[in-house]
Amino acid sequence: MQTQEKKNVLLNPTSQSVNRSLSSFLSCTVGSQEARADNPTLQHCFFRLSALGMDPVILLGGYSAFHSLYPFLCTPRMVLLESERRLLTIYPSEILEGALYQGSASQAQDYRIIKNLHITHVVNATAEISDAFPNVLRYLRLRLSDDAQQDLRQALPEASRFIAAALRGSPGSPGGRVLVHCSLGRSRSSVLTLGFLMEQRRWSLLHAFQWLKERRTCAAPNAGFLRQLSEYEEQLFGRRLTSLDDIRL
Repeated sequence: MQTQEKKNVLLNPTSQSVNRSLSSFLSCTVGSQEARADNPTLQHCFFRLSALGMDPVILLGGYSAFHSLYPFLCTPRMVLLESERRLLTIYPSEILEGALYQGSASQAQDYRIIKNLHITHVVNATAEISDAFPNVLRYLRLRLSDDAQQDLRQALPEASRFIAAALRGSPGSPGGRVLVHCSLGRSRSSVLTLGFLMEQRRWSLLHAFQWLKERRTCAAPNAGFLRQLSEYEEQLFGRRLTSLDDIRL
C-alpha cells in the first residue's frame, strides 16, 4: 500500500502564499511577525489551508519569536524527505511553558535534549530504566509499573511535592525545569503530571486531562490509574468533580 508522504512548509500569511499550489503538503506552519488570533489575513490563510486538507499550525509572533524560544527546533534548510525527518530529534512535550515537560525514557537519556531544555530535575516513573545523569540532575525515582493494580497513593503526592519544589526553587536559587518520564511517555508519566496539575493548580481531573492532551496527544493513563486519579480528586476537593465517562483517551 502506498501512502502519501507528509510534508511541512512554513508560510507568511500573504495572499500570494495562500494561492500557491500546496496540494503536495499535508501540514503547514503559518508564521507572521504581526500574528494575532484576530488577524483577518492570518485567519484567511488558516482556513484556506484547512480547506486544502492540510493541518495548519499558527506561530503567534512568527518564526522569529519561535526561534528565539526554541532555536534547537529550527533549521535553515527545507526538510521534505522521510529519511531526512528520521534524523530530526523529537523533543518532550512542554506541559507548562519553560517549566514542566513530559517525555520518554530515550529523551530523558539524551543529554542534548536535557541541555537544550535546561532541565534541572527529573521524575523517573520506571522500575526498569536507570537515572541517566545522576551527577548532573536531581532525580525522583518512583519505580512504578504500568499495571492497573499499581498503587499510586504515595507516588502522586510525592511527585507533586518534588515538581512543585523544583519549579519554585529556593532562596538564592531560581526555579528549575522538570522532565517527567516513563518508558514511552504515555501512561505512568501522564498520571504523575495529572496529579501535579490537580494538586498544585487546583484543577479538576477533567480540566487537567484536557490540558495535558492538548499538549501531549499520546498521553493515555491506564484504566486503573484513571480510577485512582478520580479518588485523588475526591481527596483533594472533598468530592469527585469528574466523571470518568468524560475522559476520552
